[in-house]
Amino acid sequence: LAVLERHPQAFGGIEILDGLVFALRQHSDSGVAWVGKLIVEPLLSHAVRVFDQALAAHDARAAEVPWVMWENRPALRLIANLIYLHLDRDADEAALPLLERMVYTLNPNDNHGLRELLSRVYLRLGQPEKVLTLAARYPGDALAALAWNRVLAFYRLGHAKEAVAALKAARRDSPNVYKFLCAEKIVKPRLTPGYVTHRGRDEAWYYRDEHLDLWREGGALEWLKSFSKKAPVPT
Repeated sequence: LAVLERHPQAFGGIEILDGLVFALRQHSDSGVAWVGKLIVEPLLSHAVRVFDQALAAHDARAAEVPWVMWENRPALRLIANLIYLHLDRDADEAALPLLERMVYTLNPNDNHGLRELLSRVYLRLGQPEKVLTLAARYPGDALAALAWNRVLAFYRLGHAKEAVAALKAARRDSPNVYKFLCAEKIVKPRLTPGYVTHRGRDEAWYYRDEHLDLWREGGALEWLKSFSKKAPVPT
């Protein structure tokens, strides 16, 4: 901060802004609401403006900025942090354009796994058809959430045959998710922060915790429970 006071032009450096945000996230008061509202959000919004100005200067507003290149990571990390901040406040409308930009334009390889969050936001905002478009971009995706949100999207659109086929594939690839969604009560598995086991109970726990309310809407959960072992998903 002392350096920024002497050299305010440094406030236009993406790497410096990324470092400031990282430092704030380590602070003991980082979880306090006013810190996010009055400090972190303005800082992140400023960082996105700086990033956009740099792209505009090179006529590259629609260019990819892939995560695989180390120099791109500070900018992408800042945008991702702004997305997380909005979602923590349930501000889906604010997060949506940033999510779409990250997934569809800046980094389609989606190293952050933001496509999972994007599919959830689409469902919360009543846009199931966009979940299907998103899922089509990542066929055979390893993220269970995208496959199960695809099932829910088909159900909400009234596409019964497609919903059943998608459910069959999703239950085959991640059976624990099905079990956790259908269970009235579930024992919380051991979780390791920052890690998720593919097809594991922790993956199923996270999905249930984040999506159960969406499945409870419109009878989807009862429909899902109807495909028990006694009533398997038809072929």
